[in-house]
Amino acid sequence: MPAYNFEKRFAEAVVSGIKSSTIRLSHKNAKPGGTAYLFTGQRTVSCRRLGDSPIISVEPIVITQTLDGGSLVLVNCIALTPGDKALLARTEGFADLADMLSWFREHYGDQFSGWLHKWVPLKP
Repeated sequence: MPAYNFEKRFAEAVVSGIKSSTIRLSHKNAKPGGTAYLFTGQRTVSCRRLGDSPIISVEPIVITQTLDGGSLVLVNCIALTPGDKALLARTEGFADLADMLSWFREHYGDQFSGWLHKWVPLKP
């Protein structure tokens, strides 16, 4: 039963049900049918529980940023189309794909390999 902590900028998207997935390094304790416990500000005095929801899926994801400024995103070893990459960025709470790629580059460099966790969207 994983607890997911979100940056403050993503919290309202989780609460509103817009954001119903997260990309993480690990899939530890996350299994379809389990429960996702959703928080912001964990380990601080401003910790807030955003809700909890059943986990739908946990799939491997790779995000590679190419030298020419492009990107390759694989989910379950399947390359996403440009439209699917844009949709993923928005459902992850980013303004657009460029915003998401910038965030991942800042935190992980040009290549990220991890897990895409999805849960049933929260109802506002």
